[in-house]
Amino acid sequence: MSELVLTDVGKAFGGPPVLDGVNLTVPAGSLTAVLGPSGCGKTTLLRLVAGFDDPDTGTITLGGRTVAGRGRPVRPQRRQVGYVAQEGALFPHLDVAANITFGLPRDQRRQGARTTELMALVGLEPELAGRLPSELSGGQQQRVALARALGPRPELVLLDEPFSALDAGLRGQTRAAVAAALRAAGATAVLVTHDQDEALSMADQLAVLRDGVVAQVGTPQAVYHSPVDAFTATFVGDAMLLRCTVTGRRASTDVLGVLDLDGPARDGAALAVVRPEHLEVLSAQTDREPAGFDAQVGWVDFYGHDAVVHLVLAGTDTSLRARARSTELPAPGDHVRVRVDAPVACIAV
Repeated sequence: MSELVLTDVGKAFGGPPVLDGVNLTVPAGSLTAVLGPSGCGKTTLLRLVAGFDDPDTGTITLGGRTVAGRGRPVRPQRRQVGYVAQEGALFPHLDVAANITFGLPRDQRRQGARTTELMALVGLEPELAGRLPSELSGGQQQRVALARALGPRPELVLLDEPFSALDAGLRGQTRAAVAAALRAAGATAVLVTHDQDEALSMADQLAVLRDGVVAQVGTPQAVYHSPVDAFTATFVGDAMLLRCTVTGRRASTDVLGVLDLDGPARDGAALAVVRPEHLEVLSAQTDREPAGFDAQVGWVDFYGHDAVVHLVLAGTDTSLRARARSTELPAPGDHVRVRVDAPVACIAV
């Protein structure tokens, strides 16, 4: 296990910087997800760490050893870094066992014990050892790619959007298996992705990248519940930003009244971060008018386990989204009441 540290790392390809002063520490034995939209510099960051490209500025250290910056960079094959590509990049003419052992010393390839150990680690059945990649599912291919990356016991494992080509059901199963295998191996890992669910569910640490700059770093819970800016709030999960005025631990809004805050904030103008799970939809058909604000249902996005109800507040053009149980859903056109039933975060402006 080795700590990875990027210090003031910058990279350009003849134009504006793709990465501009990136600072990031990946603790030994942890998995850090680098999350950001397409074109923000995620893949470039991974290539610099792997050694496929060299940074223009800054340094990269792995286990206390400088591998890029301050002179001649360490070659990729000498960095002890495993790499899992987007679609596995397995050798089509080699069977599973040969793919897994490709980077191992010859004696380990002959013995087969390491192959058996690695297949068990990533959850592959022993009978798959003789199959070709074309005879495997997409999820199985990605597990073979991970086993191959873990084979030489690298100091660091890099994962470049490894689940994006899988269908939704297989994606969830595969990323759970990969996360379990990385933790069982005690590996330090970096995952780059644009999938919020993937980053939030797998990572010990989340780094949000925007336009080549790290916007926020922290645990997934901290980044989700306490975003530092409007971009992070709306990119990491669903959020509605309402202008407000903060006084103490409360925020006054024009559309939803006074909201409780989930933590201390600076008094003055701010944006309240209201997420769909903060809102509760109440039936308006009661003998006593429930608390909240009048709204009309526009439409409902049904997801099976729950749903998102799209609303328009009465007398305004303000649109809101509320998360609701899938067994108790209003219909489009229904008049309901909506209220905020949980403290919210806010962002100073």
